[in-house]
Amino acid sequence: MTMPENYPPFSYCTSCERDFSGDRMFDRHRVGVHAYTFSEGLKLNPPREDGRRCLDPEEMRNLGWRPFTDEELRTSTRHRKRAGFGVELWFDPTHTEKTRKDFAQASYSLAVGRAPNAQDAKKTPDPTPDPSGASERSGRSSRVP
Repeated sequence: MTMPENYPPFSYCTSCERDFSGDRMFDRHRVGVHAYTFSEGLKLNPPREDGRRCLDPEEMRNLGWRPFTDEELRTSTRHRKRAGFGVELWFDPTHTEKTRKDFAQASYSLAVGRAPNAQDAKKTPDPTPDPSGASERSGRSSRVP
């Protein structure tokens, strides 16, 4: 199977023909040394099983990852366009939930942090006193033309 025509890849792997929710997930699903592929390593004398390869679905599930269901793809604004192609789009639910919490916390912190500044912005700032006192005495600026 090759990537279906008109499929909008996110982080598609041409080796295992799976898509991933981001480059981080793509990179994590590739394991082994970079010098040779897994199949090339098996042909070495002596054979080596540490060549570059993709994790299989069981290994990814053991890490807590899973593919989006078609229903999840269809209801996701980000991945809706990937539904119906039969391509597995894998993600890490734990990482996704942590990211959501981090964004919620950052959003809350920004909202709380801005409130006092918004009130302060409504106040008229105290004028900076003229060190010479000239503006207070004459009502004019102390700047010399």
